[in-house]
Amino acid sequence: MSRARRHSDQRLPGPAYPDSPIRVEVVHEFGPRSSAPRVQISPTNACAGVVVVARDPRQRIAVVRQFRATLGTEMWELPRGFGRSKAPVDDAARELEEETGARAVRLQSLGAFHPDTGLQRQQVVAVRAWVADAIARPIGTGEVAEVAWWSERERHQAIVDGVLCDGISLAALLLDALTPAVPGDLVEA
Repeated sequence: MSRARRHSDQRLPGPAYPDSPIRVEVVHEFGPRSSAPRVQISPTNACAGVVVVARDPRQRIAVVRQFRATLGTEMWELPRGFGRSKAPVDDAARELEEETGARAVRLQSLGAFHPDTGLQRQQVVAVRAWVADAIARPIGTGEVAEVAWWSERERHQAIVDGVLCDGISLAALLLDALTPAVPGDLVEA
């Protein structure tokens, strides 16, 4: 059994997320397998993050292109963000509207996952959303460069070509593919 000691705690304002400060800690673990320090990242509000698999009436999926400073490039991803409430479907509806301009008419939680157990404590909840119109006008903070609605064929090709390659989007798409739409699990938006 390892024991962790908090070495330092520094809050970073996170320029892309001014309303959701991030806590970065250097933690020293002492145990049978490790004595090296590691970095741990978590939001200060302890709410789950969300990722949205949004479908329009033609069964196309919403994707957004955003600059990711860590990689130094723009990436195609599913709409997502930090949770601000204890209701992931509400956070998903808000993120979808901020990043695409589309409003969900129904939502279904697909399940939670940990995107990086070596670095983050936060869970991400995948949410399926249905929209009436495939709108492509982000209304949020200006973080989204472009919105597109991809067909299943376009989405599969983007994955094969490495165009859609972030782990959070891929995990959400897997949960979406494995989870049937159950009427009792749906929330009217």
